[in-house]
Amino acid sequence: MAPPPEDDKPDDAANAVAPKDETPGAPGTGDDEDDFGYRRSRRQKLRGDALPGPGDAADKPMDKPLTAYDAFMQQHWESWLQPVLLIVLCAGGYATFKFQLLSESIIGIILSGILVGSVIYFTALPAFDLIQRKSSRTLFGILVLLWAFSSGYPTLRKSVPKQVLGQVTLTEANKTAKVQITGPSTGPFELTVSGKLKSSGNQSAEPGYDITVTGEGGGSDTVSGGLKYQVLTTRSRKGTNQIIINQNQRTERLSSAVHGREITISVDHVDDLMENGLDVQINPRAIDPWLFRILGMLVVLCLMLVEATVGDSKTKTHLVMASMGTVSFAWQFCDLATSTNLVRPAVDALFVGLLIGGIGGTIVGWAVRRISGRDKVRPREKEKDREKEKA
Repeated sequence: MAPPPEDDKPDDAANAVAPKDETPGAPGTGDDEDDFGYRRSRRQKLRGDALPGPGDAADKPMDKPLTAYDAFMQQHWESWLQPVLLIVLCAGGYATFKFQLLSESIIGIILSGILVGSVIYFTALPAFDLIQRKSSRTLFGILVLLWAFSSGYPTLRKSVPKQVLGQVTLTEANKTAKVQITGPSTGPFELTVSGKLKSSGNQSAEPGYDITVTGEGGGSDTVSGGLKYQVLTTRSRKGTNQIIINQNQRTERLSSAVHGREITISVDHVDDLMENGLDVQINPRAIDPWLFRILGMLVVLCLMLVEATVGDSKTKTHLVMASMGTVSFAWQFCDLATSTNLVRPAVDALFVGLLIGGIGGTIVGWAVRRISGRDKVRPREKEKDREKEKA
């Protein structure tokens, strides 16, 4: 009997089971790194995404069906829902401030906290995903915490009402007074000096003061300063506008030599421009603001180093821009804000932060990437590398 023709023989190669793809990082292997050294980002690991490998389209598992909520958000979030919600949020915040539905302190905490927190979150998280080594991620996480502390703590500390240990009103007839400390703290202290200025029409006024504070042990300290009422006139095509700057409250730090349960406060002279005298509060002394300013500048320098070592010509971290913006915002906000005036200083500080961070930070970040050569690093393209490997 003649043997069957060649075409009728069973094709063993066609019926054989294809060997399992053992490429590191291929779908189904569970590895975190492929053969070209690419790693999945933290968010990709959380989603369970596999690294791309040969035959991606065929090997990629079927996605789970989307829920109605997810489908709606995917379709409408970026097109119209996100801008509309942002407009509603801004309108609600303005109405809350206009009709005094919330206190100045609560609005200041929300406004300053959102500004600083959102900038840090939306710039630090993408940069964290670009860092591969675990030790480097840990160091970067510590740096982000220092960043949040240097920019976030002073703004929140300025917005939260201070504990009042004692208070007194000094007038020209009563220049010296003794204050009993009611709280648990016996020092060191700081003073909150405030007063209502008399209405002087379009005239600017800057009444000054020299206050001497003496503690129980004989230690004393003298602080000098002044309040400000300034009228700025601007002219435009529509006419003349007036901007009023009313800084009627200041914070003065006292030395550690002043302590005790009974504090003596005296003033050399109370200006006639003060309507009801000079109000002086004794509060627990906060951390020196210069500590946060120095720490903020160190954070900016460290983030320059990070930006010089992370990213490529297409992927930029913008860490320098964000850090310079938040540090300058915190600096300006702490200089202008008072417990009774927080919203307007926050808006002014936001403008300064956008100016310094948005313009200055962008220029500095560009220079850092230029000098380090980071802007010349070509982004890795996996598909082209695989084709070259096959060829």
